Amino acid sequence: TGVDDTHFAPNGTTTRAMFVQILAKVAEADLTTYTKDLEGLPFKDVKAGKWYIRALKWAYENKFTSGTSETAFSPDGNVTREQVATFLYTFASKTERDVDTDATLDYFHKDAGKVAKYARKAMTWAVDIGLISGTADETLSPKDNCTRAQIALMIKKFIEYYSSECEHVWSDPSCTEGRKCTVCGYTRGTPLGHTSYATCTEDSAPCERCERIEKAYGHTAAPTCTQSAKCTRCGKEFAALGHNIKTPATCTSPSSKCTRCGYVQNALGHTTQNGKCDRCGKEVFNDKYEKLKYYIIKNSLDEEDNENGHCYDLYGHADVPVNGSDVTIYVYFQYYTSGAYRGKVTFGAAWYYDDDNGFNVEIVMPSLSGSYKFDSWVWLNDYKKYVPLAKATVDAAKFGPSYKMKFTSYDNNFGAEYKDEWQDDSVVLLDAGIRAMKKLLSISGYKDLLGGVTFKDMGFKKY
Repeated sequence: TGVDDTHFAPNGTTTRAMFVQILAKVAEADLTTYTKDLEGLPFKDVKAGKWYIRALKWAYENKFTSGTSETAFSPDGNVTREQVATFLYTFASKTERDVDTDATLDYFHKDAGKVAKYARKAMTWAVDIGLISGTADETLSPKDNCTRAQIALMIKKFIEYYSSECEHVWSDPSCTEGRKCTVCGYTRGTPLGHTSYATCTEDSAPCERCERIEKAYGHTAAPTCTQSAKCTRCGKEFAALGHNIKTPATCTSPSSKCTRCGYVQNALGHTTQNGKCDRCGKEVFNDKYEKLKYYIIKNSLDEEDNENGHCYDLYGHADVPVNGSDVTIYVYFQYYTSGAYRGKVTFGAAWYYDDDNGFNVEIVMPSLSGSYKFDSWVWLNDYKKYVPLAKATVDAAKFGPSYKMKFTSYDNNFGAEYKDEWQDDSVVLLDAGIRAMKKLLSISGYKDLLGGVTFKDMGFKKY
């Protein structure tokens, strides 16, 4: 019967419960003698009163089925091709039909090995009498669910085979067909198969019987960009293909799309946040402060331990004559790795005479913005001490090649006495300091530091 009044659903599946009902109809069994209770059934997965219980009792009592285990029948499970063959084989043998066969499953070399041990004899018999002919060339598909159409055809052939009154005259099988009755046309058994078969990579040799040559199958494996795959025929494993990207990702740009799967790799990002990227060579920094720190370490002339701790020093200098003495002016940055200024960049300037006298202007700035005072001192041999001379201010945020520092005060005890002379000389010193700072700030890559100066490479000298 159909699934309703107008539909058969040929490609639909059939449950094991449905099949015992079909088998009872084939046998024309009188099920009215059976009740719908579970008496006599060992199966724990069936329920009393179900529509199939009478048919199941009949099949179990006549030993046409023993279930999927000693205590389970799996009534709602789909019946497979090898299970249908087993049901029919058991029914035929228990009803004294001839089930002897000398056939083999060799023709179905592609998957005959998948037939369950319990079903092997039944499948061989079903193939031999023509109930099962395979789902494709040399393919048996024993584990596939049996469709309603396949079951209807198998039942039809079963009835035809055992009810036929024809005195069959069987032809010899060929490479592609089983034995055929020359009287009624019924076909049974398996083809002989060819004497040579192709592999995944090689064509077959000519068949010794029909001279047929089979082309290489090709591998069934289909690896993707990211997943490997294994050929189901020969077992060869294929590695993932990897993405086919014509334009690879860079530090700042994503890749082009993979031509196979559409994957786009994100921009890689730089290998560092403060310094030179190992991938693209670009110098990148979180902020100007980190940029200055990087250049101080990169271009440092020395590393020394002093009272402020370990530091890297970067100097610029200029030599000027003052009162007949050669004075060297140093303008410097320092990056400290320990001590009071650990992790900070300081900025300062120092003036040094070549003789025993000393004159210096010095400032220490933990940051690079704001206004700071330069205190100028002079060492006097007769006083045996430093004395303050004058003061000047600098706005670090505006500091640059055109910046001019101005003295704002003078010492009344000493500086005022020599005001004109020292003012002129000190202005020379400060201007020399500006020239030294310009030279220092010419290092490549300092754009936008300290007032937007663009720098070039320069030489350095230790004091």
